[in-house]
Amino acid sequence: MDLVTLGWSPYWQDLFQPHEQAGLTPARVVTEDKHYYTVVSDQGPHLGQIVGRLLHLRADNAQLPKVGDWVAIRRPAQTDRVSIEAVLPRRSTLDRKIAGRAGSGQVLAANVDVVLVCAPVHSLNARRLERELTLVWESGARPVVAITKSDLDDEVGETVSEIAAVAVGVEVLAVS
Repeated sequence: MDLVTLGWSPYWQDLFQPHEQAGLTPARVVTEDKHYYTVVSDQGPHLGQIVGRLLHLRADNAQLPKVGDWVAIRRPAQTDRVSIEAVLPRRSTLDRKIAGRAGSGQVLAANVDVVLVCAPVHSLNARRLERELTLVWESGARPVVAITKSDLDDEVGETVSEIAAVAVGVEVLAVS
């Protein structure tokens, strides 16, 4: 597996130096399932768990690994699982507020460059789309709107123009 394909760059390499000196390997989080993570390193995919130190020293759950994070892993002898020992600082986070909790947020993904906001042509809601685009812009990522099922719209050009007026500065695509 080539880490560059996953987004590894000299920027991440510089941040990883202290972990490399400690004998750790870089990997990217691709799935999260409660206390288990699928991470991909240059050796391929691995099932990973957070080491106790990282789990107990965090200030809140937002500091735990999220999809898109770069992490430092160690592969202990005699097991197929890896231990996640550190999370590299994030460049961006896509997060949302948790309903009913003032000031509390949930990280949905980390280190995302482009977010595709998809909406079916028959149920487009301009206000919801504005909220979703705001969320993406605030994350530091670039939004792209995809109007799906456009083959069901006889006036798809007009629909794209209407959405483009709401999504100022955002590429709007009609797909089917």
